[in-house]
Amino acid sequence: MEPDSTAHKGESQEQCLDRSQQADLLAPILRKEYAASCRLKSAKEGYLMVSNIRIGAISLDCPDPISLANFYAALLGAEVAFQTENFAAIHIGGTWLSMQKADDHKFSTWPNSKVPQQIHLDFAVVDLDESESVAIKAGATRASTQPSPDRWRVMIDPAGHPFCLTTLIPD
Repeated sequence: MEPDSTAHKGESQEQCLDRSQQADLLAPILRKEYAASCRLKSAKEGYLMVSNIRIGAISLDCPDPISLANFYAALLGAEVAFQTENFAAIHIGGTWLSMQKADDHKFSTWPNSKVPQQIHLDFAVVDLDESESVAIKAGATRASTQPSPDRWRVMIDPAGHPFCLTTLIPD
């Protein structure tokens, strides 16, 4: 039998299959042991297994997707990767932040709950004053209510979504 391209140097295809079968047999055991070490307590389910699920995109409703995408691109040092009249997206460190047109979008009235926040983003920063200045230059406004300005700053994006700049999120 000729060596397969997946075989290690000097291994026959049979030896490679043996290695593959061993891996198939061990995988459930290793996954079970790994999963057991990664359990998180969940009040509702008893235990919640950590999985390979990750946040791929966060979408924001807004009246003007291109304008809001340009704001977040400026705030986060990114570029608008895709845009149409009704949708725009930026890519940041493995996650997409997208903006989609909603003609009936209403600005949040936070901290009043008449129109809720709809979404709340927290951005990790090193320097609150410097980051607030960058956010304002990009088009944000500082919220009139600041519950803990020495720990985080509440800002409002151009579509009315509150977001925070905070030094409390660890690396």
